[in-house]
Amino acid sequence: REKTPLASVDLTPDVDLEMDKWAEHAGVDQYQLAIFSEVIEHFNADPARALHEINRCLVVGGYLLLTTVNVGSELGLYNLAHGHAPYAMANISGTRRSRHEREYAPKELQILVAAHGFETWATTVNVYATAFVKERAREWVHNNLPLPSPEFHGDTNIIIIIGRKVALSE
Repeated sequence: REKTPLASVDLTPDVDLEMDKWAEHAGVDQYQLAIFSEVIEHFNADPARALHEINRCLVVGGYLLLTTVNVGSELGLYNLAHGHAPYAMANISGTRRSRHEREYAPKELQILVAAHGFETWATTVNVYATAFVKERAREWVHNNLPLPSPEFHGDTNIIIIIGRKVALSE
């Protein structure tokens, strides 16, 4: 089997992924896969520019693998219902440290990525937090809240979006 060569793009520290056009530097229509893992939650503005530029870097049929924390996790719902921020980083460390500017729910992130020329699939994977914290949150949520889509509300889960470029981002 032939291995696919991997490459990275070294953008200068002066590049703002949220505001700057950087696809020309990275290579327009050049890549088959872009990995955007644990980044989108750190943006303090709209991530539309970054998703647009990722689309421009990918060939048609190329894939985007995006991961981020799920704001609608059991732990997030539990904390929100008890008057605390639902954000995962605050939940893990006990205080909000401004590391995550915004967290997303699976379906809203899937819609956001699709709006930038991608056919999308979404799932979640459970990670983070101690077993005690996870169990306390799970018990409370399942006893107090209706969860129409339990696969999108697992303990402190990560959203995984896979997008296949089907159109140019406008």
